[in-house]
Amino acid sequence: MSALLQQRQKDIEFRQEVYEKIQKVENEKMNTNQAYEKVILQKKNLEIEIEKLINKNKLHEKTIKEEREKFVAERDELNKLIIKLQGRDIQYAHEIRNRDNTYKKLQDQLKKFTDKNTTFRNNFEITSTLENKGPILFSGNVFLKRIYENLILTLIERE
Repeated sequence: MSALLQQRQKDIEFRQEVYEKIQKVENEKMNTNQAYEKVILQKKNLEIEIEKLINKNKLHEKTIKEEREKFVAERDELNKLIIKLQGRDIQYAHEIRNRDNTYKKLQDQLKKFTDKNTTFRNNFEITSTLENKGPILFSGNVFLKRIYENLILTLIERE
């Protein structure tokens, strides 16, 4: 009977050991399932974040592309304007040369004309102060100056 009791004691101890191992395995299984669910949740969150970043990147690429197209269009427009302005520059330079040539011809003609005729003094003189009579300018020869002064004096006397 003592052998039977010992056997019974060994069976009970064996069952307890097996039960403890089963509990331990079930705890490990539960911990593993929880870790698995946690990893799955992290995976979903990361996928959502990746999707957001991809959309943000696409939007950023789209704005960069639009800005690039805008800058290219502006550059083309400025190039056209530069070409147009260069054409005007050439045209204005040509006009200035023509006017300079015309001016020189007129100067030569005037010089020829003045050499043939009497010489005139080409100056302006202020004949009285601004406070007394107002601005009085003179241009031409002495005879015209005297006529002009007499005319001014008669107008002042009439007032």
